[in-house]
Amino acid sequence: MKQDIYNLFYDQGLNTESLDFIERSKMTTYNSMNLGMRIGSIMQIPYYSKQVANHTTELGMCEKIPLQKTFNETALKLRDIQLVRKSTRKFNKFINLENLSNVLLNSYFVTEIFKDHSHHLARRSIASGGALYPIDLYYISLHTEGLENGTYFYNLHNESLDCLVLEKEEKNYMTNLLKAFPEEIKGEWDFSTVSGIIIFGAVINRVACKYGDRGLRFALMDVGAILQNIHLASAAENIDCCAIGGYIDDAIDSFLHFRYPDAYNIFIPGSDEYYIFEDLFGIQRLYGNSFEKSKEFWKEIKCLKIKRKSMIDISRIIYFLLSCVFITMFWGIFVFFISYPIWSRFM
Repeated sequence: MKQDIYNLFYDQGLNTESLDFIERSKMTTYNSMNLGMRIGSIMQIPYYSKQVANHTTELGMCEKIPLQKTFNETALKLRDIQLVRKSTRKFNKFINLENLSNVLLNSYFVTEIFKDHSHHLARRSIASGGALYPIDLYYISLHTEGLENGTYFYNLHNESLDCLVLEKEEKNYMTNLLKAFPEEIKGEWDFSTVSGIIIFGAVINRVACKYGDRGLRFALMDVGAILQNIHLASAAENIDCCAIGGYIDDAIDSFLHFRYPDAYNIFIPGSDEYYIFEDLFGIQRLYGNSFEKSKEFWKEIKCLKIKRKSMIDISRIIYFLLSCVFITMFWGIFVFFISYPIWSRFM
């Protein structure tokens, strides 16, 4: 029984439905254009803006109890910060490493350490389901003064930025990053004025191992809590910031070398989460990206508008077709041997 408990953290904690939600809610190169047009059209129609601004839950006739503002001095300071907090995509100046440090260290940090505790060993600056804290922060430095351009991991235990890769050390660094923010969804966001980007990454099984599918909700709640802290800390430092939800999921995941909870090796069923071929070729989301390229190619065939493909795209399509062949062969052989005792009787 103990062994089963130990394996909970490494076993898949999400069911197929939750994994499907993660997959279906992605922004991809195929739906980004339509989604961008939908978002733009709604924001440009005054009727919708007015409806959103004036919307409230209709409760009918009920007693209303007025609330009194009796804030103490500390509460007034918090309220003042919230009053100046705002989202903007127009940045007036670049921040420096000191500014960045103040924002991170005042947003998401360890508040208390327990040497002997039956439940958790450290408490952080947000409420988290089961105190499991599945969210990690990454920082992509673009024009941060005093910090080289590159990708960093925010280590809140050591209060440091751990350098993962520098722009000067990786070929096509900016090209790969820009793939995550195509023009149709980027809007007025100008990379040349952006100091850096904070990315929220989740180790879902850190919370799903305990709560199962419900852990996905808790992870999203953690993101909201940290995001609000970042906005408030930025407002306190007079730093402009904005939360961006429009990006190509697979592109940013590939850029940061994230692995999906369902990124199984399709060539060798049963070798889940060993990523043999991904590691062999040094390519993240090898099967997922190949599937998407093949789906795009199939749409072109149906529309009789086949575009010229690069060798990389052709390789991905061939990889996906081979994957289909191998998986079909595997399950065919599997069913053959499993059903052998049944059909062999009729021979």
